[in-house]
Amino acid sequence: MFFQLARVQEAECPMAEIRLTVALKGTISLHDFRLTMVRFEHFLKELCEHIDPESVVQWDIVALGAGSATATVEGSSLDSNLLTQVKHIYEDVGTHLARGQPLPYPADLARSAVQLTQVINGRVTAVRLQTEDTDVEIVQRLSPPAGEGTAYSFGEVRGTVETLRRRRHRSFTLYDELFDQKVICRLRPSQEEMMRQFWGKEVVVTGEIRWDTRSGRPVEVHDVHDIQILPTVPPDSYERARGVWDLGTDQPEILLRRLRDGGEG
Repeated sequence: MFFQLARVQEAECPMAEIRLTVALKGTISLHDFRLTMVRFEHFLKELCEHIDPESVVQWDIVALGAGSATATVEGSSLDSNLLTQVKHIYEDVGTHLARGQPLPYPADLARSAVQLTQVINGRVTAVRLQTEDTDVEIVQRLSPPAGEGTAYSFGEVRGTVETLRRRRHRSFTLYDELFDQKVICRLRPSQEEMMRQFWGKEVVVTGEIRWDTRSGRPVEVHDVHDIQILPTVPPDSYERARGVWDLGTDQPEILLRRLRDGGEG
């Protein structure tokens, strides 16, 4: 009897679906596309939670295009009204970003949306957000909303894992490779066990980063999305580069003169 009732309820509440597309224009590297997809996933998460913190949406990739680095995802949910709102806000966000206008949404959602434009870097010339009804093209890189002395962005920090903490706050300390300053990285509960393999290793951490706008250095990653170990460079590997460019036996001043004159001089 219960099974029959469940089947009737399923028939009365069919799954609703929407399709959203993100595309890059220009010369697209694998890194650019991968980071865009990570940011896109984060944006959809913030968008759904903005509408309903208890929302449940299954996102699946239904199409990938290599020519312009295009990805189309399909969202499925029992809540058709939720998906209608997701589509409406997605289109509204695209319109505001294309016009360079501030987003009329909470800071977390606005930051995640603006981060989609951070891939525009000269090689990548535009980001397109599409639905079945709209197609907008964003050609300028926008600055995320920030508090005084602080900025947030979804990106990567590279460095060495030094300290793991398990009491009160699950976190680890990373010393970034650029400033050699500690960055506190906050873990999700499901990530705690895997951190043992990263202690003392050089890693790249992807997540929501808090920056000190005065120094430009990362201070905290408060929502770690992914951690990857960086490959180890063998000692003295630079010696393998010998013979790549034969400079001959000429003196440095002669080589510089040749480069300046553009000839064999």
